[in-house]
Amino acid sequence: MSSNRIFKLDSPRLRGEDVREFQRVLTRRYIAWDINASVDDDGDYGVRTRDAAEQVCVGLGILHTTAMKHGVTPALRDKMKDPSLRTDREKERAQNAAAREFRAKLRKRFKTAEGVGKFDGKEVAAWIIPSLRWAREHGWSGHVNSGFRSCERQKVVAAEFAAAQGTTVAALYPNGPCKSNHVGTQHPRGAVDVSEPAELNSVLRDSPIRPRLVWGGPVINDQVHFSANGH
Repeated sequence: MSSNRIFKLDSPRLRGEDVREFQRVLTRRYIAWDINASVDDDGDYGVRTRDAAEQVCVGLGILHTTAMKHGVTPALRDKMKDPSLRTDREKERAQNAAAREFRAKLRKRFKTAEGVGKFDGKEVAAWIIPSLRWAREHGWSGHVNSGFRSCERQKVVAAEFAAAQGTTVAALYPNGPCKSNHVGTQHPRGAVDVSEPAELNSVLRDSPIRPRLVWGGPVINDQVHFSANGH
């Protein structure tokens, strides 16, 4: 759905199908550059969408400080959707060393990490740490209570959690407690339990980091839990 609106951060924020279409265009640009990033197509023009628009401009050789000075115009959105509409100078700029290096840095930034690292002194699946770090830098005031667990440790935690829920381990973990995402490290496995989970969930809505963390509260009624799918 094309529109004549100019997209810019405002209060209340711009929302609509035209924003959703633009978010999908931005994600397609990332995919074309083999960058493991995306923009949620929620139809809400927020900080993440604005930042992604700036990144796509740079990657396409478009001077975002000028092109986006008053917001994202329909003409600029058309260029992002169909790069052949760019000027010759913009096309040349997209092929210079600075633009190539910028896209390479984005590719590296959004690469899925492997293994285990530490956050707040706790072992955590490495791919989760960039999201936690970003959230802390952008207002999350909580901390990590638990991250990666050995199978034996997970059995103990599962028993305690089942008792607190008034149910059994078998009911909560039909495939066995060691199938918990806490025991894994390679995405999509891996999980973390935190304090201030609602705040973390709110802050992460604008996070550019991928893969995303999903709150387990609405998914499995585990209010402190985050993972790739909420389980």
